[in-house]
Amino acid sequence: MAMFETRISFRFFVNQYLLGAVLSTTLSRLASHSSEPPSTTDPLAQKAQEWFDEGLELWNKGDIEGALDAYEKSVWTRATGDGYYNIASCQYSLGKHESAIKSWKKSLELSPNRADAHVNIANLTALVLKDADGAVTHYEQALKIEPDDGEIRYNFGVVLDSMGRLEDAAKQYQKAVDLGVTVAEKNLRNAVARIRAKEAEVAASETPTNEKKD
Repeated sequence: MAMFETRISFRFFVNQYLLGAVLSTTLSRLASHSSEPPSTTDPLAQKAQEWFDEGLELWNKGDIEGALDAYEKSVWTRATGDGYYNIASCQYSLGKHESAIKSWKKSLELSPNRADAHVNIANLTALVLKDADGAVTHYEQALKIEPDDGEIRYNFGVVLDSMGRLEDAAKQYQKAVDLGVTVAEKNLRNAVARIRAKEAEVAASETPTNEKKD
């Protein structure tokens, strides 16, 4: 069960069109959630909380390396989902993408109902590891937890689009639009246009030669 009250939360839009090398939009914020308060009698829990609090303070001062060190000491003292989540966020900030993926996965082992961790793993799996199938798995898990999150729908649509799964992508774009993600509107129009063009191409190829001449 989660132990601390504040974690650093990352959410990214993947590249708007296909999976490029950069993240088009990165949202960094502090997120609060309900969690079990640290024990007042367990000295290890108290020490882990102290390291966690120091990590947050260093993060807020822009000392990402220092924050990472403090969060690592926190989880070495007492492992928590929040601690590993924040380690991953620091690693991502420092460009250690594969390490961040591993830490977010560790966070999920301890706190499985964390949609943000699935989303971040999915985005980096698609962008860095170039593994669209692996990304799809984590988007699906995220949507089981947060089915009405338009950003997840949008990102899922982009990855499906890159895989050539246009109909599935269009469904996710439409749901994203319905949930207020306006950036998905252009993607939806483009996907629908390509679906119609593909249908027209198939229909033309099935038209008998004599009908084409007439």
